[in-house]
Amino acid sequence: MNRIKYKVSKRTGQRKSHLRIRDAIYDAFLGFARNPARTFLAALGTIIGVGTLVSVSGIATTAKQQVTSQFNSILATEITVSDNSIGHIPFSSQKRVMLLKGVRDAGISWQLMSDVNVTRDLSVSGPQQFSTPLSIYASTPDGLTEMQADLITGRLFDQGDEKRSDRVALLGSIAARQLGITSVANQPAIFIDGIPFTIIGIVTGLYGQPSALSAVIVPASTGLELIGSPYTANYLGHRVDEKFTTEQSGGIAMNPSTQEPSMYVTTAKGAAGVVGKEIAYAIYPQNINALSVITPPGPDLLSNAIEGTTATLLILLGIIALITGGVVIANTSLLSVLGRKGEIGLRRALGARRKHIAALTLLEAGCIGTIGGIIGASLGVLATVGVAAVHTWTPVLSYQIIVMAPFVGAIVGILAGIYPSTRAMRIEPVSALQQ
Repeated sequence: MNRIKYKVSKRTGQRKSHLRIRDAIYDAFLGFARNPARTFLAALGTIIGVGTLVSVSGIATTAKQQVTSQFNSILATEITVSDNSIGHIPFSSQKRVMLLKGVRDAGISWQLMSDVNVTRDLSVSGPQQFSTPLSIYASTPDGLTEMQADLITGRLFDQGDEKRSDRVALLGSIAARQLGITSVANQPAIFIDGIPFTIIGIVTGLYGQPSALSAVIVPASTGLELIGSPYTANYLGHRVDEKFTTEQSGGIAMNPSTQEPSMYVTTAKGAAGVVGKEIAYAIYPQNINALSVITPPGPDLLSNAIEGTTATLLILLGIIALITGGVVIANTSLLSVLGRKGEIGLRRALGARRKHIAALTLLEAGCIGTIGGIIGASLGVLATVGVAAVHTWTPVLSYQIIVMAPFVGAIVGILAGIYPSTRAMRIEPVSALQQ
């Protein structure tokens, strides 16, 4: 029971008790080994806390890696180019942009007009006439691809329609419902301010221009012929006389809502940053500051934000669990001290000093915390691997956190054992033996 050793003081000649480290560790081991169930319950809070911290770190790091990978393959390939009110995007620049290394596709689209009277059938008058104010968009065939247009029915206009300036149009899904058009099998016609257009397809998606879902989309060259705007036409690189008028074009009256074209560019994975720096020189080398080039943010920015947002809350939960575990260890150690008053009194009577009793109590609490840290770290690793396996991810773990987990558990246990150790060291041999 008592492993206290004695040595004689050279100065006073009196015997002093001495507790060797290995003996203290052995006594602490006996203290929590004699009641494994109590030890496990005492360590449970630390197991949960450390396991939460390790699993949160592993899952957050793994998710960050996955987000970075997905970001690189999808979002980091999209570039948007628009004017700064003093620049322009020449229509011919699309071919020059395609020559840049790393560019996969490029297209131009823009809003020609808003609130234009679009009629289903001019031969019908009165309330049965399908007429509604809609926006008119123009786009190159590649621009439809960049807008991620998905066909519901029909077909998209192609390079042939673009070269011939065909009066064909696509309807966004919302605009089609407003006009009562559900099929293009019979090539239905619509009239934009009295000018006929054949509907060749109905589209949805349009994530690049979501407002186009409630609009009519015409080929870019067709839009230029129909809109009497020398401003827009010149900026698109067409040779148009300064006296270009609506009457000469036989088109729609000029509308102040006409917007400048935007170019949407898709690049190879990882090439967006380099292409973004070069694209202004390819489009408008005379004044690169006249264009606004929007490149996606770096993947680290997004993944770090996601990691920080998800991990902060879970780490707080892990800390709370550690605090709870410390309270459980403190409570268990205190109950152990109160239940072993006779043993502690006997140790004191046989020569154990107060600091020896305190050291044994702290060591026992620290051992419980260490065991909890080891088990918790193991469970955290298993949880990380399990989550990664379910989502077919590659688990990413920080070995520093795994190595530190037992030390964290030991520190929690020692801090939790401070109060029980002070209670234990105050026990007097006589009163303890009397009880």
